[in-house]
Amino acid sequence: MSGTRVEKLYETGYVVIIEEFKKKEEELCR
Repeated sequence: MSGTRVEKLYETGYVVIIEEFKKKEEELCR
């Protein structure tokens, strides 16, 4: 399957989005 590289890219991008979301939530809670 040639979709493994795309899946990994999607996973890492998804993690980055979650991290950014957590940072924004922390800023809002202050």
